[in-house]
Amino acid sequence: MSFNESKIEWTDFTWNPISGCAHGCPYCYARRITQRFAPSIDEKPIEQPTRAFDSKGVMCYETEHAIMLQSGRPTPYPKGFSPTFHKYLLDEPSKSITPRRVFVCSMGDLFGDWVPDEWIEQVFAACQKAPQHTYMFLTKYPQRYCDLADSGRLPLAPNFWYGTTITGPGMPFFFWDKATTFVSVEPLLEPFSADATGDENPFERVGWVITGAMTGPRSKKHQPQREWVEAIVRKAREAGTAVFMKDSLKPIWGDELIQELPEGMQDFPKAKVTIPHCKECEHREETPQGRRGTAISCQIGWEAMGYDDRPARHVPGRYSRTSPPWCPKRRGGK
Repeated sequence: MSFNESKIEWTDFTWNPISGCAHGCPYCYARRITQRFAPSIDEKPIEQPTRAFDSKGVMCYETEHAIMLQSGRPTPYPKGFSPTFHKYLLDEPSKSITPRRVFVCSMGDLFGDWVPDEWIEQVFAACQKAPQHTYMFLTKYPQRYCDLADSGRLPLAPNFWYGTTITGPGMPFFFWDKATTFVSVEPLLEPFSADATGDENPFERVGWVITGAMTGPRSKKHQPQREWVEAIVRKAREAGTAVFMKDSLKPIWGDELIQELPEGMQDFPKAKVTIPHCKECEHREETPQGRRGTAISCQIGWEAMGYDDRPARHVPGRYSRTSPPWCPKRRGGK
């Protein structure tokens, strides 16, 4: 949930200060992931988000720190896939000095019409405090970009990339010569044929085209044809626009995928992260347990999640020779 290294091919890290969405797309991967990590029926949170309110018919939530379950583990999605603002994550970009490509709000839609303006403005402000990174946004509500631009609240720095998700031709997307923009054709559900697009080349107005196939349980029934992918590549080449194929297209295209970055977007090499060891850490705390040996705790384990008043966090024995995944020194490759 914080600043996490990503398996998404076109980015380095994801950062989710806001999660959840009200679109209801049947192919949504984020909803599937949330269902895996949200509290179960038997696991109830110790406390509730600090604020709950209705925004255009959608219940939204805010929380100042990570929500803990009665089992003692934190949950990144205390309200499931309902839009939730995790305010304690706003300073995550500033914690990573090394420049990264960051996909912002990969687990939701930051620009959905139910999202309050102040949420968006606070996320923008957090990005502007850490200009070393390249920030990539995606939405199915490109009109929100236009509204923010008209009111002068859309940052126009070259490291802010504004993307629109579409699944076929004819869908609206955001483009503006004052901003860096791209489109994500994923999942590709319709052909970009001459009949569908006419003489117009939709990719002339953006700097990057990402495309991929549907994944998940329903994907076998909705696989694109190779001709559809070829049409996207051809139109992008005619427009001089970079193309990035996701790995989901390998069964259709083959192993030699086109994976280009657009001009102006840096390709940051993957940093080799040295996993910190608890035994060498100044924040290590040991408590003798008699015959059971020594219990190890981390003095800053909870503090990094927004809990300043909690005692040291226990380090499970299986991690005592290295460090647990939640170790603050691991996050952001630091």
